[in-house]
Amino acid sequence: MSVWNGTNGHNSKKNAPLSFTKRTKKRKKPSKKPSKVLKETIPYYLTRLDAIVQKNKGHLALGRLTWIDLYFACSVPNYTSFARNDILSKYPNLKTLQNKVYAISVIKSWIETCPKTEF
Repeated sequence: MSVWNGTNGHNSKKNAPLSFTKRTKKRKKPSKKPSKVLKETIPYYLTRLDAIVQKNKGHLALGRLTWIDLYFACSVPNYTSFARNDILSKYPNLKTLQNKVYAISVIKSWIETCPKTEF
């Protein structure tokens, strides 16, 4: 990451209209061990959400399909990418909910035809 510092030239020996200096901060190497988010935070919430889905007839709210079911199912790939493994493997109710949302014909056709991206 670079940080740019500039002066308006008044302090410059050459009295340039604008001068910049660049300094670089050292980057920390990413840790190889799982972070607290992966070990504690994600399992904490997924355990509770799994229980909620079980109580609500396979949905997160109202015992039927709502926007939160869609939002959750479509957010899972982002979290899976972050965690670098299937975060729903230990939560069968959440996995079933995701599959139920992905089975909706319009969503299924979009997933099959959407442009593939890096993210």
